[in-house]
Amino acid sequence: DGLYAMIDIGSATLDICTFRLNKNEAGDDRYNIFTAEICPFGVEAESWFAQEGKTTDEFQYQCEWQRNRVIWSTKKDRDRSASCWNPDERLPAFVCGGGAKNPLHRRVIDNLDPWLRQTVKNDGLNEIVIDKPRQLDMVVDDAEFSRLAVAWGLSFPRLMIGDVIPPSAINNMEARPARDIGANFVSKDDV
Repeated sequence: DGLYAMIDIGSATLDICTFRLNKNEAGDDRYNIFTAEICPFGVEAESWFAQEGKTTDEFQYQCEWQRNRVIWSTKKDRDRSASCWNPDERLPAFVCGGGAKNPLHRRVIDNLDPWLRQTVKNDGLNEIVIDKPRQLDMVVDDAEFSRLAVAWGLSFPRLMIGDVIPPSAINNMEARPARDIGANFVSKDDV
């Protein structure tokens, strides 16, 4: 149980979501998907950026901006009380997809840890490697399995996956009330 992020780096898209895994009343898995973004920032998209006259740094910035937006909106509006935001906790994240080893996208993942430490003020990132299922009847090394992880999960019938609650069915948390900080200032009449 808990809050997770998943970053799927494909050929054409960079897909990022946050979700809470828990159990429903019947004891089956339940996935509350808080925030999800699919943007054209996959491995091949870098060449499309270059054709438009953009730099590698600009492309990496766009990838990181998308990553940050998903995580920050989850913390701010969707699940601000998750334990992974605490100073001594880390955000668990699954990294998968064929582009997971691409050097530029690897930098996007590696830069998430210091961003979390500085912005969220937690203990950074806990990157989770998806293990090969024992029942996978296929010869594939661990590095290549990350290319198949999403397809493997999608190969199961919907009823075997559990309840999936999309972002549109989950309301934002109530905004925190604004604090009155007027008493913290000295009036010009008191100077």
